[in-house]
Amino acid sequence: MNGTINKENIAKEIADEFGISKSQSAEMINDIIEVMTDVIYNEGKVRIPYFGTFTRKNKNARVGRNPKTKQEFDIPARELITFKASDFFKNFVNDN
Repeated sequence: MNGTINKENIAKEIADEFGISKSQSAEMINDIIEVMTDVIYNEGKVRIPYFGTFTRKNKNARVGRNPKTKQEFDIPARELITFKASDFFKNFVNDN
């Protein structure tokens, strides 16, 4: 596959690989995403061996500045999700 892959493409690949319907594989993907979302929200981290780690992090409030007008403004504190690829995954991508 070339370019960007989406959930529908993944569902089709899984369905073809395991001989199940596309709707069954799409439901499995939705279930996995739901579990990951709940765990990240409640626990703060999801680690998938040989792939990587999703982590919820806090970003402190800070003062921003419009580079054109130099006007300062407050940027509120927020949470964000980061992804760190595993060494195995990074090596796989770089070697192929």
